[in-house]
Amino acid sequence: MKSSCLIKLSIVLIIVAMYTLPALAQFAGGSGTRAVPYKVATLNQLQLIADTLYLDKHFIQTADIDASETADWNDGKGFIPIGSTSKPFWIRINQGDSETDTETSIPFTGSYNGNNYTINNLTINRGNEIRVGLFGFIRGAKIRNVILKDVQIHGVERVGGLIGLMNADWESEREPPHVSAKVYNSSVTGRISGYGVVGGLVGSNLESEIFNSSSAAEVSVEKIYVDGDSLGGSNAGGLLGRNNGTIYGSNSTGDVSGKSAIGGLLGHNEGFKTTHSSGGTVIESYATGNVTGRNGIGGLIGVCNSGTIKNSFATGLVSGEGINTGGLIGGSDRSIVESAFAMSDVTGHVRVGGLIGRGSSTIISNTYAAGAVSGDSLVGGLMGSSSGEISTSYVSGSVSGSYHVGGLVGQMHYDRGAFIHESYWDQEATNRYEAIGNNDTDGAKGLLTKQMTGQDAWIFMHKLDFENTWQLTEGHPALRWLEPADSVEVPEAAIITVSERELDFGIVATGDTAIHKFRIVNKGNVNMQAEIMLPVPTEDHSIIFSIIAGEGTYQLEPGSTHSVEVVFLPKFVREYAELILLMHDAQNENEVIEIRLMGSGKEGTSAEEEKAHQPDRVQLLQNYPNPFNPSTRIRYSLPESAHVTVEVFDIAGRHVATLVDRLMPAGEHATNFDAGGLSSGIYVYRMSASGQTLTRRMTLIR
Repeated sequence: MKSSCLIKLSIVLIIVAMYTLPALAQFAGGSGTRAVPYKVATLNQLQLIADTLYLDKHFIQTADIDASETADWNDGKGFIPIGSTSKPFWIRINQGDSETDTETSIPFTGSYNGNNYTINNLTINRGNEIRVGLFGFIRGAKIRNVILKDVQIHGVERVGGLIGLMNADWESEREPPHVSAKVYNSSVTGRISGYGVVGGLVGSNLESEIFNSSSAAEVSVEKIYVDGDSLGGSNAGGLLGRNNGTIYGSNSTGDVSGKSAIGGLLGHNEGFKTTHSSGGTVIESYATGNVTGRNGIGGLIGVCNSGTIKNSFATGLVSGEGINTGGLIGGSDRSIVESAFAMSDVTGHVRVGGLIGRGSSTIISNTYAAGAVSGDSLVGGLMGSSSGEISTSYVSGSVSGSYHVGGLVGQMHYDRGAFIHESYWDQEATNRYEAIGNNDTDGAKGLLTKQMTGQDAWIFMHKLDFENTWQLTEGHPALRWLEPADSVEVPEAAIITVSERELDFGIVATGDTAIHKFRIVNKGNVNMQAEIMLPVPTEDHSIIFSIIAGEGTYQLEPGSTHSVEVVFLPKFVREYAELILLMHDAQNENEVIEIRLMGSGKEGTSAEEEKAHQPDRVQLLQNYPNPFNPSTRIRYSLPESAHVTVEVFDIAGRHVATLVDRLMPAGEHATNFDAGGLSSGIYVYRMSASGQTLTRRMTLIR
């Protein structure tokens, strides 16, 4: 029995040796484990990794590799991608294919450490294959410190200098429930081309991560014709063709060209949420190459859907022949863009913006655009068109166009919830005196170049957060994360803000009164002197408007608030108007600010008349103004007397205020809501009466 066991053991050892010794001979050393990776020192050893025996092994490069001879390999097809597909493109077109197709794909799942050695002059020419790159397809693999120089790589789809397709491993039993593929500290130069989903570094990134990597490769996508149909020409980026993973600290400097969804960094960026992960995130990354195409062309990203862009920028020339061209993003839908900027000169046709060409339900904050922007219609220094939120942003470049052209935005879709606030544009540089091309807004302010540069920017652009987000410079303000070298100190100055410049008391019955109030704030860093007065009574010498609180001379310390309360008491049936004069020594406004007062008197009605005009149902009307800052008026009506409650909640459902809680007579009523002390956002107001509950939304803008 012992002899038999020994014979079997010997056979096993011989078989193991048969498979192990060739590997040891063919690689420069190592055993292929994570702890002792195979050593790769030659081009043939690099190609050997593509053998299915080694796709789950671990490797480290130990010398520079000259891959020039790959131009003559395999009848001109060059190097065989590591981890690839055996299905030709033409079969894929006829039979279908998915990016997670495992039947025809064997991915690389191990790790490769280039060890900062170079791979030079690599050629891959796979004109009828998908997933093309040094690594054609990886899943859950780790690639780091790879330097590819002067590569020539061509494929059909999902083509990248380093990787064609990188995907997370959802079948792993490790925690978390999926293992992301990762690329670290890698770079590519040369030329990468294909017909769709092409990137200088990676063709397509699915739920995986790229850190501190770069591409200086020239990237292009072209149309391809199959059975007379035109395909491709889309999704090309200097770094990635398509991304719904995470990009951090990476950049691209090469030029990019194609038809649609073409970006200096990413062609198409898309975030989505599954039960496990979210993607489409770009942080601390940039692009400097020139970008050309037709539709969805952006200096950083061509098309961005449900993505998050933060602390990123673009500076290359951007040119689009069709729709949606932007210095940072061509077209954006349901995305978040913050602390980002574009220095790009942008030319396009329709929906052209210095930052974003078209922004649908996109939220942008703390951004700026400084390049020259020109187009035909829907042209804006910041955005060509917007149906989202814009805040704390500015424009300092020239803007030109023919139809719907604005210093900030060409077209605002207010009917879809768009709004803009606390933003600025340089009227001299843009040569535009309107913020919005198709409408007006009180959420943006046009300034002179001097008011937007140096220390003056702190005074006149005071709604920007210069303490945490923005930095004063010798020129226009910069974002703090850039750590600008020409920063300047904050000046000493008083800065005045007034919550309302116009108080409309509406129609008030003679003998009745209505009260409004406004607030004055010193947002500067030194004391402010101010005086408020209502000059003279109306021409009939009766007191119609009266300041009942807050009149006189006062001193406001930095950060302090002064409230002024005004009453309207109409004597006759007519319209009334008056001015409150606010005199001050702040530097950001004229020495005298006028607060306009207006209202109308109406006759009291008889009981019969009141009954004839009685509402026929419970109604809760839309507040006015909306958006508002800081107060608004809410109107409601009752067909009969009832106990009424009117309450305000924030968007999370937390109770904010009770405005009415009492028995009210039949008729039309109104109540004021003062949101002083609340932050910007959407609030819900709810009315309950006669067994009915009605709700509406309103927007507070600071």
